[in-house]
Amino acid sequence: MIPAFANGSIACTPGNFFRLLYADSTLNNLYGRGNSIHYETAADRLGFLSTAKAFGLESPLGETTCDGGYFVYIARQEWAEMLGQADRSQDILPGNFAANADWRRVTAFADQWHAGNPLRNKLANGLWFEIDVCGPPSDVPVPSIFFGVKNVSVNESIAAIQQGLAALNIDLPAAQRDLLITCLRTIGPLSASFQIGLMLARPASPLRLCAFKVGLPDIMDILRKLGITALEDYHDFLQEFLHLGLECSAIDIDIGASFGTKAGIEVKFSSAATVREQQQNQGWPAFLDRLVNKGCCLPPKSLAVLNWIGGHRYDPAPYDLGVPQKAILRTISHIKLDFQPGFPLRAKAYLNYVVS
Repeated sequence: MIPAFANGSIACTPGNFFRLLYADSTLNNLYGRGNSIHYETAADRLGFLSTAKAFGLESPLGETTCDGGYFVYIARQEWAEMLGQADRSQDILPGNFAANADWRRVTAFADQWHAGNPLRNKLANGLWFEIDVCGPPSDVPVPSIFFGVKNVSVNESIAAIQQGLAALNIDLPAAQRDLLITCLRTIGPLSASFQIGLMLARPASPLRLCAFKVGLPDIMDILRKLGITALEDYHDFLQEFLHLGLECSAIDIDIGASFGTKAGIEVKFSSAATVREQQQNQGWPAFLDRLVNKGCCLPPKSLAVLNWIGGHRYDPAPYDLGVPQKAILRTISHIKLDFQPGFPLRAKAYLNYVVS
């Protein structure tokens, strides 16, 4: 039962938010009725990141599986607010998290990212923590962590990323480091910024490079130069993206001992960012219909993605009349298309909710 008040607002915790979604069937259509509670549990597990205001879900669209992800975005100011409530950064973590080596590494990195040292000026303002959800989350889910750098120059981006990895106590093997630098130099002239993902829970895929604002016509050429053939069989589909007016918000490449065979392309409509714009935009329904027709998206999941758009009012302190109401705004962040030789096209939705 969601705590409700006479004025129609709701008290909000991460768990309550997902119980509300469970009631309106959005999560049921994304993950299946029996599995929706796993995302509620994932939100509650990371509830100690109490000052964060932006969260999200990842959902594969073409499969009945409940597999997906839950992520939290935290800005520097929000990290500072948490530090203000603790004697030291390690005290932010609950006891079982504080005993986990990966979470201790993440908080040590966040301290350097937040502090007034040179790393602060080189890395982007926010960090993403993402946990995989496949069945009930563990008591201490291991996160993937994503940090960003502006592409002021390729050499500066390389230096900033290397410093960020060092702050995470990540020592890349020489071959992997060389591939990362090759990738940055190849994509750098065409990208506005980069994000590095350390997939701490996925040992077989430890590092992901996300390059932002690369034009769709340039992607094929970039991948050919890197020897990645993932998109070679999809020329017509890429033309459809251009016809629909989609923007490539990012290209994702996994880097291990070699480049991954899979390439992820994140797409969205740049003119539809707010709740109102997305509710009125005809591009998302048309694109999701196209994915359904191509077998990349199940009809109930298409409906769930469109139904996600909206918001709810809530009372952060229902018994304190001096505290104003707030809102949770839900938008589509993007849809990622995974291309991999020998496999059908795979689509995933990334859905944001922001406390405002």
